[in-house]
Amino acid sequence: MRTLVDVCLACAIVALALVVSRQLQKRTLVVVWDAGQYYRVATQYAAGRTPYAESPYVFRVAVPWLAAQGWPSDPARGFFVINVASAFLIAALLVVWLQAWAISGWIPLVIVALVSAAWHGPMRYLFYNPGYVDPPFLACLLIGLLLIRSIEEAYSPIKILLLALLSCAGALVRETMLLVPLCFVMVNGPVGRLVRGPRRSATVPLWALALPLLACGLGIALTHRIVTVDLTERASMLQAALQWLHKAPDAYAMGWLTAFGPVVAIVVFDWRRALRLLADHEWLAAFFAACVALSLIGGSDTERFAFWSMPILYLLLARAIEHHGGMLRSPAILVALVVCQSVAARVFWGIPDPQTESAVGLSLSAGWADRLYGIANRLFVIDSFHFNLWSSFGSRTFRMARVALYLAVTAGLIWLMHRQARDREVAIGPLARAGYRTEDGGIRE
Repeated sequence: MRTLVDVCLACAIVALALVVSRQLQKRTLVVVWDAGQYYRVATQYAAGRTPYAESPYVFRVAVPWLAAQGWPSDPARGFFVINVASAFLIAALLVVWLQAWAISGWIPLVIVALVSAAWHGPMRYLFYNPGYVDPPFLACLLIGLLLIRSIEEAYSPIKILLLALLSCAGALVRETMLLVPLCFVMVNGPVGRLVRGPRRSATVPLWALALPLLACGLGIALTHRIVTVDLTERASMLQAALQWLHKAPDAYAMGWLTAFGPVVAIVVFDWRRALRLLADHEWLAAFFAACVALSLIGGSDTERFAFWSMPILYLLLARAIEHHGGMLRSPAILVALVVCQSVAARVFWGIPDPQTESAVGLSLSAGWADRLYGIANRLFVIDSFHFNLWSSFGSRTFRMARVALYLAVTAGLIWLMHRQARDREVAIGPLARAGYRTEDGGIRE
């Protein structure tokens, strides 16, 4: 019953985010590059033709096919409805995912709120660009990770079959569904067994480790058989990956900082417990490492690719909040976190329309108020300088300034938390020496 209540509250948070985002985000006629390819495939499905578009978009057949079945004359609307439904599903799955790790109460709702607030996330970005497949893909990822968690706790052939079917179906949404069966290979903790020696017998047999990977490969192979690739722009996904190997380090860093915001300071503060969890569950570490690699070579939108790791990073965040909840109730830390995260997530404004921008100049002839606003506009991308928003584009000078600002704010938050922790240790020292420390390390009231 408690889970159902939490899921309903999470869906209410998503509904609120959707309503607010609809008001914040100005309608734009820009059709983002990947959206144009997806709409093209959906239109071809609606006309009964074989999909013909550029790689890798043409291989992601599931969502365009669904849009063509329900909205044959308006694929953009079809994508929007599918992605809105996926946003609610993601919120529900996040609650279940965190509860699978014994995290309950208000913390899962905070995590859902963070995901809902992200301007590039599945709840808000679709008002700027509904034509993308990330929300259904994220839902598939979460279901896959939940199945792996369940298999880790209690292996059964039925769960393996379900994971294999999901891996195959997810490959039709996006080929990067391969992340799930690849990290599943690490579910027995092979690195730990090699380094420390086997502490227990392997839970999952070899055939079961291989089956989801094989099923996902078959799904990817199917997508390559039922479509035709337009070679006008590029010949293969490999070429695209090699192109992005040259991504600038500052752009890559900004992509990750933008993806999650200053709230990652809590994870960094709790780094020992975070590393211990990743070491104890190697498939979590494998999934996170794969997202780190894919965000480098996956394309220009580093922010969106980094955000695929959100089940792992937000799990680490939720555990850190749970462990340091008392310290995070400090008004200074709480206010600083809320304000900084709100600005980073662009809670107060949407994505500017690049076709209707009106930039404020920085010339000496401009007034001081205009010049200050012009600098803030370039740095925070309030209503102009659309390309400064993305880590791979825009002015490198302001990109470096944003990276420096993110790092300074994150470091400041970590310092505040360390200071608060020292003050708490000083305050509880006499009580702890008198034997009032509880089993979880706290102090009995």
